[in-house]
Amino acid sequence: MYRPKVTIVTNTFPPYREALFNHWAESVDLRVVVCESIPPGRLWDPGKERSLSVERIPSIRLGQGGKSLIIPLALRRIVKDSDAVVIGGTWRTAAVSLKAARLARSLGKGVVWWSGDFDNYFYRERARDSKGWRLVLGAYQKFRKLFSYSVDTVLAYGQRAGEDVIKNFDIPAERVFWGTQIIYPGNLSPSDSLDQEKIEVLKVGPLGLFLGYLEERKGVCQLLDAVRLLDNPSHRVIIAGEGSMASEVARASKELPALMFVGYADPSLRTALFQVSDYLIVPSLYDPWSQAVSEAMTAGLPPAISSEVGAGDELVVDGDTGLVYPPGDAKALSDAMNRMVSNPDLMADMGNRARERVSAFNLEYAATAFQQAVEGAISLSKQRR
Repeated sequence: MYRPKVTIVTNTFPPYREALFNHWAESVDLRVVVCESIPPGRLWDPGKERSLSVERIPSIRLGQGGKSLIIPLALRRIVKDSDAVVIGGTWRTAAVSLKAARLARSLGKGVVWWSGDFDNYFYRERARDSKGWRLVLGAYQKFRKLFSYSVDTVLAYGQRAGEDVIKNFDIPAERVFWGTQIIYPGNLSPSDSLDQEKIEVLKVGPLGLFLGYLEERKGVCQLLDAVRLLDNPSHRVIIAGEGSMASEVARASKELPALMFVGYADPSLRTALFQVSDYLIVPSLYDPWSQAVSEAMTAGLPPAISSEVGAGDELVVDGDTGLVYPPGDAKALSDAMNRMVSNPDLMADMGNRARERVSAFNLEYAATAFQQAVEGAISLSKQRR
């Protein structure tokens, strides 16, 4: 039986998706092409045997730091040998995405747009306050429009991203599939070497957990303000993560008795934090999905999230599997946090329902969306020949 050759073109290999990629590789001949780098650590084992091919190709970097563009130099060879190409169309990979999509289209290959973007509070606020941001976002929307012309099908992170594509681009709903964000199993693996007594010291009262990158987009400023508004003096909040705001969080943890900062959380620490925490806090001003939501719900923790978290559309029903509040509102966030700990029975019930709801978002669920998008793209590419 013929196995379609599918290439995922990305700027970097996100190791937390390795389980998903390996599962996809069971049905197709899958190759992941990295145009930038594979980050050190981050659960990546370079010596591990894999059922998929991971290749890094030479690239040109335009610009510096997080605002740089990556242009690969060997796309033609890779695309020519594929039946379908899966491409992430984000601002960071704009040059890669557009070039790969047009090249694949010209060679008669299927093109799948792997999209997580949607209209969001973070972008809207910056566009309102800054002409520079308005110009950047306007250019990005034009890029997405150009990119969409070369797309056969869309593989969206979730419902929110899928609906955004249908609304803003001329892609029929029947060619848009969503459901690719699942947890990385290793993130919930206990470790025998972990000092459980040490981690239990954290459990001195009701405990909320923030787990993620420490960046402005993640709502870190609003979270710090919300901690200052907590009602219960024994209510504590742990922040685990790394990023550009780490020093600010560290300073705040010294000033606020309710706040603890533990830095980057490896898999064993993540597991321990899920075990001792009562609920998850996701104050993002924009988040395409949020792996932490899936992981926390799997561990039985109800999340308190802003309405700009992509996972909320499928996973978080306000008052049933978690709490949802307006983005950027520190008072509304503190109210949600206070509500969590003021009603332990409700919090426990929401945690149980959260675990049940997220169980359907598994590898098979994600594999189905991937297979439908790829098969649809290959079928449409054949009709164009």
